Amino acid sequence: MSDPTLRVADWLSVTVLMDNYTDMLTMQGTPTVRRPIVPPPNVLLAEHAFSCLVRVGAGTEEHSVLFDAAASPAAVLHNMRLL
Repeated sequence: MSDPTLRVADWLSVTVLMDNYTDMLTMQGTPTVRRPIVPPPNVLLAEHAFSCLVRVGAGTEEHSVLFDAAASPAAVLHNMRLL
C-alpha cells in the first residue's frame, strides 16, 4: 500500500442537504452560515436523517463527497433540487 500524499486545501464547503429540523421562517445568514432563501410554496423537507455534500478544492483540482444517511431518497432529491 502506498503512502498517500496530503496536500493543503484552498477551500472547503459543506452543504447540509437534510437533517431532522427545518425552519421556514429563518432566512437570515451570517458570514459563516449561509441559509438558503427558498421562497414559498417551496419548502425544504426534514426527516430523521442527515445528508451533506462536502466539496474541497486545491488549486484547479476539486473533489466532492456525498454523505447520505437519509431515510428516503425522495426527500434528499427534493432538497437538492431546491438548493
